[in-house]
Amino acid sequence: GINAEYGRKQMSKLTVIIVGGGIFGCSTALELHQRGYTNIFLVEPGAQEDKVNANQMSPNPLCSSADVSKLVRGDYGTDELYCDLAAEAIEGWKKWNQEWKEDLYHEVGLLNLSIDKAAPGTFPANCLQMLKRKGYPVETFTEAQLRSRFGVRGFQEGYINKRAGWVESGEVVARLLLRLRQSGIHVFRDTVKSLIYDASLPSAPIPSFQHKQRVIGVDLVSGQQLYGDQVIVATGAWTPMLLPWLRNFFSPSLQSVFHFKPTTEAAKKMSEDNNFCGFCADITRTGFYGFPVHPKAGIIKVGHHSLGIPVESELLTSTHILNTIQSVREKEEVKFRHFLKQHFPLLADAEVVSFRLCPYEDTYDGHFLIDHDPLRPGLLVAAGGSGHGFKFGPVIGKLISDVMEGVPNKYAHRFAWRSAQQRLFDACRCVENEVFKESISTPHKRSAL
Repeated sequence: GINAEYGRKQMSKLTVIIVGGGIFGCSTALELHQRGYTNIFLVEPGAQEDKVNANQMSPNPLCSSADVSKLVRGDYGTDELYCDLAAEAIEGWKKWNQEWKEDLYHEVGLLNLSIDKAAPGTFPANCLQMLKRKGYPVETFTEAQLRSRFGVRGFQEGYINKRAGWVESGEVVARLLLRLRQSGIHVFRDTVKSLIYDASLPSAPIPSFQHKQRVIGVDLVSGQQLYGDQVIVATGAWTPMLLPWLRNFFSPSLQSVFHFKPTTEAAKKMSEDNNFCGFCADITRTGFYGFPVHPKAGIIKVGHHSLGIPVESELLTSTHILNTIQSVREKEEVKFRHFLKQHFPLLADAEVVSFRLCPYEDTYDGHFLIDHDPLRPGLLVAAGGSGHGFKFGPVIGKLISDVMEGVPNKYAHRFAWRSAQQRLFDACRCVENEVFKESISTPHKRSAL
């Protein structure tokens, strides 16, 4: 990596190109700027210009970092690393709230529900045990208490992790993009067509295992070329398209998300003012999670964290996603309404405001990939959010920057360069839907999170 001994004066001379303006890319650009880097280019084709405020930008509506909300939690089963990283991120969210003078992070808690008694070794039981050991404030509930306080049905027990909540994700990325622009960082609304390699080294379209080729820049669709000392690829589900040698490492998919308009009664009972919070509804069994009423949008978001719909990164276009939405929406709505009728009756007949397919960039093991490409000096890959990366926004830039500079980071080993092996998923992923008895053609395992 880049030697950390350069110091501030030398660092300011380095040019860093960041490809991707989601939470990984924006957080990294901000961190590098705070470390003294002055030559930073951020390339994001989907960033939307605000028609009223020319300086305001909103995130790519297709990317994982968009939408109105994401859960923030330290509930990671037995995995201490993610629990600790989430605790640092939560402090970072509070700091960003103070800087923005607005609470985009809502620390209202997370309700983790169990259809049956949470036996030792199950995800909810492991979460509760780890949270207590780490000193998180938690409160447990019986079935009767869940009914009376939250209006939920069909869960024998649950707990609230009070040091958790949700964040206004799309608004966060918009604030970061604005801050980057105000800091003098160049934001290019363009698409990277390919990487540029040092022509003085052996030439190959994709560098072979016999030769190392230095990456020295990016070639844009507009015809412009950007050159730099370090290229960071943070392109989410589009990563295999730009870096085809990683196709076996990433498996992009589309995950269903509905926005519902609650009735007056539901809006009152499922609001933050009424102590309602985000929830995971025995998520390894049902796949369902959701949020309280959004205080600005007035909607309730419910999503499904599962195997999703496999998709090639080349097909992650607005046209293809729209066509897929039209083909699967009816079936997905039936599934969601069946779940809501059983467990959240206040939402059983709620009007659908919108339906979205959120692109996941799953890695083979459910962990991010944040490391230098060993065969391509000058290239660092920071991708693979795997459906659970946004919550780490305030600290992920520090982690990526530390890896770039070669600075020790106690979390970096988990996300180091590695070869794809047996397919695994994060511990809270629903890989076999026990509730709706959907058949899964191939067996899948969860990683020991």
